Amino acid sequence: MVDNTGHSDSASRHGAPDGDLSDEAAYWFMQVKLSTPDPETQEQFRQWLRASDDHAEAFALAEESWSSVGEMASEPEVMELRSLALRRSASHRHPRGFEVSRRAAAVAAVGSVFCAATGLWALGKFKNNTYETGIGERRVITLADNSKVTLDAGTKLLVSYTAEARNIQLQRGQAFFEVAKDTLRPFKVVAGDQTIVALGTAFNVEKMPLHTLVTLLEGRVAVHGINKALDHEQNKPSDALPSQQNVAKEQQLSPGEQLSVDERGEAVLRRQVALSQTVAWTRGQLIFEDEPLSSAITRINRYSQTQVIISDQSISEIRISGIFNTGDTAAFVEALSQYFAVDISMQQNGDIQLKRL
Repeated sequence: MVDNTGHSDSASRHGAPDGDLSDEAAYWFMQVKLSTPDPETQEQFRQWLRASDDHAEAFALAEESWSSVGEMASEPEVMELRSLALRRSASHRHPRGFEVSRRAAAVAAVGSVFCAATGLWALGKFKNNTYETGIGERRVITLADNSKVTLDAGTKLLVSYTAEARNIQLQRGQAFFEVAKDTLRPFKVVAGDQTIVALGTAFNVEKMPLHTLVTLLEGRVAVHGINKALDHEQNKPSDALPSQQNVAKEQQLSPGEQLSVDERGEAVLRRQVALSQTVAWTRGQLIFEDEPLSSAITRINRYSQTQVIISDQSISEIRISGIFNTGDTAAFVEALSQYFAVDISMQQNGDIQLKRL
């Protein structure tokens, strides 16, 4: 049985003392999977495993965690941690009746080494990860810390986790981040010259050709690398960032706020935006509200091999409003032809060229 603290009251009766259940499972994994147990140890393990369904579940999780190391299991760092765990386990084998506190220390030691070994893989010590989506492709990934990232079409993301920080680089496109809480390791997203720092939160980052959009849905984030911030509603400098200081600062966001930062580090803060509109792309929709044509086309082009090209820059600032399904370029172009004086021509390569009539 496991009490409400996650401890097993049968542990000490079956060889592993009372302690955290995950540590007990790690202890038994080391005993029966990474070494050659004697018959007595095997029987103690079987008794511990049968004592509770929670024990079996914890042991299965320990096996899964170790298997996650995969091809990294032969790396010198992991081999050394494995040897260390086995040495610690062996050094704490004692006859029955040995005081529980000493054996509890053995379990804690083995558990900590086990977690460190699997943690080396989970933190990405050995390699960085690159995630990329093609035209029309969306993808949801779960990172090593259980943070979840939804990648929009045409997006490239570099992930590098260390013991001190969780580092993400958004090279292009758009991503929605649902960050697992970890106060000791801030979650940092770099997009151009801006760095978004979060703890446990949900936010959207979109890297456009001339600016980056950061929208906060819940929690809190700070956007670094801002030279000047203007409050959009009040048309004056944001209180959080004195505009007269020509040095890179940070702008903190509250839920419902959006920050648009251009290449010069100059930002516009919107106090309240339609959050469902911002993340509509995760549901397969694009919602434009008084959007410049050039920005709308950037988003439309992520979802179709048929690219829309503006050949006449005088129409790039036409303001667009409407709701479109991602990938439905034809409906978007048809709407343009109905409501605006725009000439539409199909090119030999299949692209659609726009210019003023």
